[in-house]
Parts: sequence; C-alpha cells; structure tokens
Amino acid sequence: MKPRSIYSTVQTNTIFDQRYIREANRHKFSPHITEHSKLEQKNLSMSLLEWVFEPLNPGPVGKLEVNPPEPDDDDDPPKKWLIWLSIIIGLLLLGIGLYWVFYNLFYAGARLVLFKLCFLVLYVLISHSVTATPDYTNVGWFGGLIDNPFRISDDYNRWLVFIQVILLPGKLIAYSLAMSWLLGKYLYKKLKK
Repeated sequence: MKPRSIYSTVQTNTIFDQRYIREANRHKFSPHITEHSKLEQKNLSMSLLEWVFEPLNPGPVGKLEVNPPEPDDDDDPPKKWLIWLSIIIGLLLLGIGLYWVFYNLFYAGARLVLFKLCFLVLYVLISHSVTATPDYTNVGWFGGLIDNPFRISDDYNRWLVFIQVILLPGKLIAYSLAMSWLLGKYLYKKLKK
C-alpha cells in the first residue's frame, strides 16, 4: 500500500488548493516554507558569519554610560551662538512636549495628562543621565549604510547611534532647562542690585 501524504488528507475547496497540494506532494517540499523563512535562514547565516569572524579581527565598540564623568577636554568652549541656539531648540522641544501632554486635557481627563507628564519627565531625566558614545570608525560599510557581514561590533555601534539620536531631544530639553535656570538666577541677581 502506498503511504499517504499528510497533504492529501487536507480537505480543500478550490482547484488552486488542490493543485498546490499536488505540487507539494510531487516535489516533497513543505508549503510552509516561504520567502520570509528563507530570509530568516539567510540572516541567521550572516549572523553566524559575524560571530565566527569577529574574534579574528575585533572592532572597537562605543559605550553606554549612566552619569558619566565630565570629560577633561582642553578644547575650546562652545561658541555663544551655539549655546543660545541649543537653548532655543531645547525650549521649543519642551513646548512641543508640553503641548503633547496638555492638548486634550478637557477630553481625556487628568489621569492621562498626568501619565503623559510623568513620561515626559522620565524621558528627560533618562536622556540627561544616560550617554551613548558610539565608535564612528566601526559602524559598518559606507558610514553605516551597509552592514559589515564579518563583524557584529558594528551592529552594537549602530545601536548606540540609534540610542544617541533617540536621547538627543531629551538632552536638549534638559540642557535648556538647566541653562535657563542659571540665566534666570543671574538676571535676578542683576535686577535685584
């Protein structure tokens, strides 16, 4: 007796399904293998290449730090116009964030507004305290546009770049709030005299 295929026991309603099952039985391939699973197998082989070849030629990796110490740079301080520009951009971002928090206060209620406000404060605090410093010499080929298939350290550096971009608005907001506070204290002392 000829063994029955598992595909021949499936009840089908259309001619297309019956033809597909006949082709699957004839070529002995699983109909569940799709282009997506082939792509996953390719990514797995690329990932294995990265794990195998990285120890042979390790690349530099940046770091993710919480409350990093101040750098001892002997570089020139930033220009005044750059400081003012970052304060203005930070205050604009703060205004956008506060608009996002309070724009539907009367419709959504205080609970959602309080939740959004806590989220905004937490985002600014995390952005202020966490610093991502990727090593830009190892972000992949063509400046990070193409993955280096023989190194996994470039993937880590690209993630650090991504984290740095995500945290940048919060850093600008925190910087502008701190500088606005210091400038306000200075102006208050000047006006008080």
